Amino acid sequence: MKFLSNTLFGFWNYISEQQNFIFRWVHITLAGCVLLQILDSNFMHVKYVLMSFNIGTIIHIIVGILTSVLALFLVFLSFKKRGLKYYYPYIWMDFQNLKKDLLTMMSLKLPNAKPKGLAAIVQGLGLLSIVLVCVTGVAWLLFWYYDFPNAHEIQNIHKTIVGLLEAYIIGHPLMGFMHYVMEKYYPQSLEDKDVQHQFNI
Repeated sequence: MKFLSNTLFGFWNYISEQQNFIFRWVHITLAGCVLLQILDSNFMHVKYVLMSFNIGTIIHIIVGILTSVLALFLVFLSFKKRGLKYYYPYIWMDFQNLKKDLLTMMSLKLPNAKPKGLAAIVQGLGLLSIVLVCVTGVAWLLFWYYDFPNAHEIQNIHKTIVGLLEAYIIGHPLMGFMHYVMEKYYPQSLEDKDVQHQFNI
């Protein structure tokens, strides 16, 4: 138990070194809101006749609006600090660091986080997914409120994208924790330090 608590405390300190105070708490609060939304969605009751809904739906709408605000702020902070090319190098046909990371993995080592590398690209996809979830969620709310004919289709699109986000929010912290554990206890399994690039935010 002590080993686990020390490891979790060390992981928190590790995150603190990688992210500044504001970004870290926006990140954590947003993750909490997303988890609450996923849980609350099981208790929603919505009918497309006479605007019928329950308390679970009201909570989902309120937390969804808060989530959208936090998501936009997180995306703003990320792009302001690192720029689009950090997360989406393939738009510029820049695959150099991605190739390096794939070669590192083929040599049975874990690549370090670097601009335009595998970890950055995955983070970029996570940012994109949370934005799409928020956009489709708000679109569904407006379509439902104004009784537009395609409201149910928008809801289904929203659910599909949420499914992708669920996979990300499970994998993202697990990969971060795994990288911390490997760096602390098995540093020989990581990419050589001389090619590591850490960019704090």
